[in-house]
Amino acid sequence: MSRAASTCLAGVLILCSSGCTSSPPLPKRCIFITLDTCRADRLTCYGSQTAQTPSLDRLAAAGTLFEDAFAPVPLTLPSHCSMFTGLLVSHHRVRDNAWYQLGSDIPTLAVRLMEAGIETAAVIASFPLERRFGLARGFSHYDDGFSLEPVGTGDPKPWYGHRFSRFERRGEEVTDGALVWLREHGSRGKSFFLWVHYFDPHSPYDPPPLFADRFPNQPYNGEVEAMDHAIGRLLEGVRDHGLEKDTLFVAVGDHGESLGEHGQHGHGYSLYQDTLRVPMIFRLDGVIPAGRRVQDAVQLVDLCPTVLEFFGLTPGVPMDGESLWQVLTKQAPVPRRPAFAETVYPERYYKRPGAGSFCVRVGSWKLIADRQGKPRELYNLDSDPNELTNLKEDAVFWEEAQAAQMLALLRDYLREAEQPSPEPVTKLDTEALEAMKALGYVR
Repeated sequence: MSRAASTCLAGVLILCSSGCTSSPPLPKRCIFITLDTCRADRLTCYGSQTAQTPSLDRLAAAGTLFEDAFAPVPLTLPSHCSMFTGLLVSHHRVRDNAWYQLGSDIPTLAVRLMEAGIETAAVIASFPLERRFGLARGFSHYDDGFSLEPVGTGDPKPWYGHRFSRFERRGEEVTDGALVWLREHGSRGKSFFLWVHYFDPHSPYDPPPLFADRFPNQPYNGEVEAMDHAIGRLLEGVRDHGLEKDTLFVAVGDHGESLGEHGQHGHGYSLYQDTLRVPMIFRLDGVIPAGRRVQDAVQLVDLCPTVLEFFGLTPGVPMDGESLWQVLTKQAPVPRRPAFAETVYPERYYKRPGAGSFCVRVGSWKLIADRQGKPRELYNLDSDPNELTNLKEDAVFWEEAQAAQMLALLRDYLREAEQPSPEPVTKLDTEALEAMKALGYVR
């Protein structure tokens, strides 16, 4: 062999060896935190002057915060179904807690991730998300066990307190469960998706003593602070395990809470902003800009396609949501389209057919109607963010083309929502009925 030929052969071998032994892709990790019943305005990063939330504030300071995130329903199970399917309630058909279950034919985020070989785990804080209702599909680990025994005995943190309910658990217990899973699985060098669900701000409000003492007359605020403390321990544990870098953090509310606005307390009864505007925060160091605040409206149905794009996956099926990944990483414009919300909860709770509400939001305009599509309330959220002035009788608005467009959109939504459900509604057993009573969903 000539010198030129052997030199050429050596070069080929070098190129082949370097190309054939390329290092495997770095693992991608996502910790997805849902903040049940958490109003955006009770986080200091959203302007709270009462409750202090340093853990979530640090997450926001290191990432991007959406000022105007809109929930599709003010109830735990239906809202989480929208997060994890990318579908509106009219399409996934889960319209209430406990009385519905997610159809087995509807793909979820966890199913899609598991099919791609990504480890999936969830630690759940309350009964409405128990596995029987359909969201456990796709999770290899779904911790939804609730204990009758109070924590604290022999525990180094006796201030945890406990509600003595087997249907929910405090944030500190949720964090403990998440950290156990991270210790066992986080160091494997594999991609994973960990969903951590906190339920503290949900009624009945009973914050641990450390936080109850700060808010003797505002226990909801104490619950928000207790939740934030538990999240702080989770974030510290992630850092201590060396997992903070290259991990996508998402913190998002499923719905808010009325605290006297419009004469209401709780959630599920109406579609005002105090129950539909929720916090939404993303952090991924070096990829998502730190300290950025996005003013444009986004929706909870956008979460599923966004997380899929982070993992390099496509939805594979039609979704109502649109990925925000390019908004987060390249400051692309936020997709503009109508937002819809509904609640049929009052019809069951008050035993009044037709008491449900449905709304469509286009830009700053928000139209609320009854089950027949008849307008009840109209608000301009730019000039009236607290929805104090009902413009339903505003003749100028109804003369404009946008009014007809909004009514048509809402009635199209209603036609889809009112189709018979392909999956039977869950029949409540004794335990489920007891749980719904304990959590205030049944009188």
